Amino acid sequence: MSEIIKTSPLASILNESAELAQKKFEAYGNTYDLTGEIISKLWPDGISIVGPCGASLYSVITWIVGKLCRFAKASTHESRLDSLRDLVVYAAMAYEIYKRGDDVCKLK
Repeated sequence: MSEIIKTSPLASILNESAELAQKKFEAYGNTYDLTGEIISKLWPDGISIVGPCGASLYSVITWIVGKLCRFAKASTHESRLDSLRDLVVYAAMAYEIYKRGDDVCKLK
C-alpha cells in the first residue's frame, strides 16, 4: 500500500471501496465493458441525448443493461434475485421518465 493511503484520513474509505470493488469484480467480472458493448449494439450509429430527460433515460438504460450483465454473470441464486429486484426498480424508473412524452424525452 502506498504511503499516501496509509497516512490519509480517507484511508479506511479508500481501502473499503477497493475491497468492495474487488469483491464485485470477482463475483461479476468486467461488466462495465460488456455494458458498453451491448449499448453500442443497441445504438450502432451512436446515440444523441436530447435534454435532461433524455440524459436521465439514457442513464437508467445503462443501469438496466449493467444489471442484466450482472444477472448473467452472478454465481448465486440470491445474487440473481437481487439483480432482478433492481431491474424491476430500474424499469419503473425508465417507464416514468419515458412516459413524460416524446417531445420532452428523446434518445436518437
